[in-house]
Amino acid sequence: MSELILLTGASGFLGSHIALELLRNGYRVRALARGPKVDELKALYAKYGDSVEVKGVTDITTAEFPEAFDGVDAVIHSAAALPQKEDADVMVRSAVDGTMNVARQTEQAGIKRLVVTSSIATVINPSLPPPEMYTDQDWYPVADRQQALASSKMDAYRAAKTIAEKELWAFGEAHPHLDITTLNPPYLYGPFSPTFPLPPPGSYHALSTPLQLYRLLTPRGRFPPSAAYADVRDVALCHVRALRAAPAPHPPSAARHPPERRGKLGYAAAPSRQPPRKRVLLASPHPFDAAYVRALISVEFPDLEAQGRLTREVPPRYERDVMGVEWGRVEEVLGVGKEACRRTEETVVDTVRSLLEVERRWREEGWEGPGEVI
Repeated sequence: MSELILLTGASGFLGSHIALELLRNGYRVRALARGPKVDELKALYAKYGDSVEVKGVTDITTAEFPEAFDGVDAVIHSAAALPQKEDADVMVRSAVDGTMNVARQTEQAGIKRLVVTSSIATVINPSLPPPEMYTDQDWYPVADRQQALASSKMDAYRAAKTIAEKELWAFGEAHPHLDITTLNPPYLYGPFSPTFPLPPPGSYHALSTPLQLYRLLTPRGRFPPSAAYADVRDVALCHVRALRAAPAPHPPSAARHPPERRGKLGYAAAPSRQPPRKRVLLASPHPFDAAYVRALISVEFPDLEAQGRLTREVPPRYERDVMGVEWGRVEEVLGVGKEACRRTEETVVDTVRSLLEVERRWREEGWEGPGEVI
């Protein structure tokens, strides 16, 4: 019988793609969901029969759900609160307590492999200019939960994800038999999967990070704050490949952070090969130029331009149009190289086409269209 993977966040933008990628690769999926999402997911995955089962959980941050781990071969934890949707306290509890609750119960169940979705936000220091390449030793500077709770939404998100990941790695050091991989992507774009639950009409923030591109379909919409992005389908593939990644050597890398390894900008120098922690940074190797993306949408979707829907904001010039990450390390750990990543054109066009399909379905429910600003 094929391996059974426990997946949290299966109703999310990324999680729904991970579920389909698991099925394409011959795995069985046990998806966790809360409240009304349980019945909705059961209906969306009904055609997959016994390959998918959906189980309800009351609160992933505090609840005990040992039955969900029965017979499971590995766990992928992709559930997370987004900064647009939640307050700081919710983000901190979701990121830190949710991650540690899943990690603890995974280890208690005797499961050996855990893959966790982190964020590229955990490596960025906003007070420093971006380096040419981020490494697995870079961290967002945060002191503790109190600092996170006192921060703005975006800073609280960065802090929460950073604290969660650091606590996870500390847990891994105390339980070296648990093979942990964290994947750290930026904004995710791409189409919604067929199993992504349709948000209620006008629930823009429920569109997850494709909202960054959806804003370009309104006259006063603003561009994404940075060029950093990855195609959600590529990141889903990386999660599945992480299930087969070779275990990292121990002991972990506490000794790999001497001050002399810091670069001129304060970021870490490139680490040696096969570092002990499987902390893998992900970002598209293809450029995201704001003016080009705006022109691309205009050409590929001329009706939007004719209707005056596209943003009139002056396209920003990003400091870097590609976020530098160690693609050699991605290939070494996950077996995924640059050439496997979808190009910007495909990602943007597929995202916009999928967003317009959401609009079409919303209009069937009486929605009258987006306003000037989202």
